[in-house]
Amino acid sequence: MNVFWLYATIILARFFVKAHINPTCNSNDSMVLQHFMNGMESPIPGWTSNSPNCCDWDGVTCAFSGKVIGLKLSRKKLVGSLADSLANLDHLRTLNLSRNLLLKGTPPVSIFQLQYLQVLDLSANEFSGSLPASVNLPSIRLFDISDNNFVGPIPTGLCINSTGIRVLKFGENHFRGEIPPEFANCSFLEHLSLDANYVSGIIPDYLLSLPRLSTLYLQDNELIGQLRNSYPSNLVYLDVSINGLSGELPDFFHTFPNLAYFAAYSNTFDGGLPFSLVNSGSISRLILRNNSFSGSIDLNCSSMINLVFLDLAVNKFSGAIPDNLASCSSLKTIYLDGNKLTGQIPESFKRFNSLSLLSISSLNLKNLSVSLQILQHCQNLTTLVLSSSFVNEEMPSIANLRLKMLKNLLMRRCNLTGTIPRWLDGLTKLKVLDLSSNQLHGQIPPFFGNLQSLGYLNLSTNCLTGGIPKSLTGLTGLRFLNTSLRINLNLPVFKRHGMSGKMVPCSYGIPLRRTLDLSNNSLTGQIWPEFGNLIYVEKLNLKYNKLSGNIPSTLGNLFSIQIMDLSHNNLSGEIPHSLVKLAALSKFSVAYNVLSGTIPSGGQFSTFSNSSFEGNTGLCGEFFTKCDKVQDLMQTSAPKNKKLSITYLVEWVGFGTGFLLSVIVLLVIPTIREFQIEEL
Repeated sequence: MNVFWLYATIILARFFVKAHINPTCNSNDSMVLQHFMNGMESPIPGWTSNSPNCCDWDGVTCAFSGKVIGLKLSRKKLVGSLADSLANLDHLRTLNLSRNLLLKGTPPVSIFQLQYLQVLDLSANEFSGSLPASVNLPSIRLFDISDNNFVGPIPTGLCINSTGIRVLKFGENHFRGEIPPEFANCSFLEHLSLDANYVSGIIPDYLLSLPRLSTLYLQDNELIGQLRNSYPSNLVYLDVSINGLSGELPDFFHTFPNLAYFAAYSNTFDGGLPFSLVNSGSISRLILRNNSFSGSIDLNCSSMINLVFLDLAVNKFSGAIPDNLASCSSLKTIYLDGNKLTGQIPESFKRFNSLSLLSISSLNLKNLSVSLQILQHCQNLTTLVLSSSFVNEEMPSIANLRLKMLKNLLMRRCNLTGTIPRWLDGLTKLKVLDLSSNQLHGQIPPFFGNLQSLGYLNLSTNCLTGGIPKSLTGLTGLRFLNTSLRINLNLPVFKRHGMSGKMVPCSYGIPLRRTLDLSNNSLTGQIWPEFGNLIYVEKLNLKYNKLSGNIPSTLGNLFSIQIMDLSHNNLSGEIPHSLVKLAALSKFSVAYNVLSGTIPSGGQFSTFSNSSFEGNTGLCGEFFTKCDKVQDLMQTSAPKNKKLSITYLVEWVGFGTGFLLSVIVLLVIPTIREFQIEEL
């Protein structure tokens, strides 16, 4: 008997476990989901009307009762609008439709009234319209509608009816108006994003002091006024960049004991850096570029023990580069570009072991040779940007210069004289080299072909002569696709946002095209057929040189090429038809050479304008000068010219003879007459 009850208990337990794991979908909820599925313009992966139990569908979570409590359809490539009936899932706790990109229209108001909803994520779609002012989601914890096209004011009801909310994300929309005072009721709020909207007015005093707020993103709006002193705060991330904020930064950073990230770039802040900021022991990333800060840069490196990233570029700081920066033991990245700094690299930088990136372009610095000898002691220096600094100096030719870890070297627009130095041959890890817009002369050294990682070489706009070294056709960084050689400069990247078209710094890291740019020099000789081996080059620019010979047909192997400019040279022959295969080619020019024959048709060539081929009188094509006209001109031009020349010769001889006879008549005959009169 006991055995019977034992078996019965096991069977019942299995039944309940199975029912709990795989409940049967509530009939009403099943109809709602069927209606939702039928309303989509694209199929929903993992959903089928052949399966009566919607709890089995991908992304659907059901409670024991069969009621749908979760709908997670992120990244499913859904297309369409949301129906009002979706709000009939009255036990829904999670609704995640994020990153489908093509969900559109105004979400039904009823969705913003679901009593049990804890997570609402509609981010990264094309939703539009305005939100109801009286959002009533009493159980909501995460509310994310970022990266859509919502307009109107920020709804005030969220923090009145939803006091337990922890994450609010409104970023990258078109919201206008001021930050609602009702947000002061969000005592549990940990994350607030209002970035990339049109929010105006001042930053409310209460906002920086919400007791649990750790992340506050207000960048790229129309906020004005000054930052104000606050009470102690738990903020860890604070970004107020790209606004109309002005005045001096308040000396209140001691009230942010946990602040690790502070960005206030692209405002009109002025004055010096406050004492509490330059003594902050918590700040890791400090980004204040593009303001009007002035005075000297006085960081207390003994206090700023966590500082890793410092961007003070494009301000009015003066004096010398601080020699105590080398004492900031964690500091890896420094941007000081576009200030009024003078002098040279401090001697103390010889001990700057943590330094990885130094960008000091557009400064009034001197003594490039000594500066490079100091920087060679920075054992972890990988990126060095010196563009538009050390102007009018001579390129150092120090034989034993060693920058062995350097991956990126930019020295453009310095007006440097001299030749390309031999010490570059020792930069075996070099990926990016930009020496453009200088006054360098002499020949391009063959050793560039030995730099196995080099994938970006720009020597344009110099005074270089001689032929292109054949060794450049062996550049490994342009021949092989190696992810470890990906070219990504850790410099500010800007993008246009929204209807305003504002340029918004979206990240630090410029993905560069794999490039060989030798344009605007005086190079002679041919384009090597072996250039066809550089199959991963994306930009090839040889314009404004004195190159001659044919365009190699092997250039048709450059299947990654996006830009090819061979204009303003002395190239002859035909344009190789093999170039039609270059599907990625978006910009092409062979203008102003001495090319002839038919312009290839098909492929990307149908998209190029006439300006890509102008200045070549022997070229013809479907969208250029018609080939039959060029042939007729070629056939008839010689005889016509000969006949024309003879005619002109006869006319000129006749004119000359007549002119000579006229002179004789006018001068000789009167003389004869006078002679005859005298004789009489």
